[in-house]
Amino acid sequence: MEPLIKELIQIGVIVEKLEPYVKHYEELGIGPWTYLEFNKDNMKNPKVRGKPVEFGMRVAMCDSYAIQLELIEPHDDKSIYWEFLQKHGPGLHHVACHVNKSYDETIKTLEARGGELLTNADSKKGFAYIDAIKDLGLILEIYQRP
Repeated sequence: MEPLIKELIQIGVIVEKLEPYVKHYEELGIGPWTYLEFNKDNMKNPKVRGKPVEFGMRVAMCDSYAIQLELIEPHDDKSIYWEFLQKHGPGLHHVACHVNKSYDETIKTLEARGGELLTNADSKKGFAYIDAIKDLGLILEIYQRP
């Protein structure tokens, strides 16, 4: 049987404000960082728990030590990022991966294992977050490559 996960590619951390965290990481030698903005202008069909929801966020990304570190600053109270920040404070949110099956097939497989589709959207490449805490102990992000 072919493994579902091909490779781990990213660690996602939720923060209140990007700049102080980026500064602290840079002081530890982790950088350089690229900043991106995600909102209604560059995310198509965003959903939270299957319902259409417009939300926004700023991210800072750093490719370091063979894995990408992503810091996420939510803009509003409509996203799973905001929910996480309110419930847990800043911290480790997800691990992203490339998968061997199709995007839709992977989501169905993880849901069949008890995972909940938390949020997904189409952007330059589609993404989905699956709550796989009961099965894997984490939130798993998957991508659909264009």
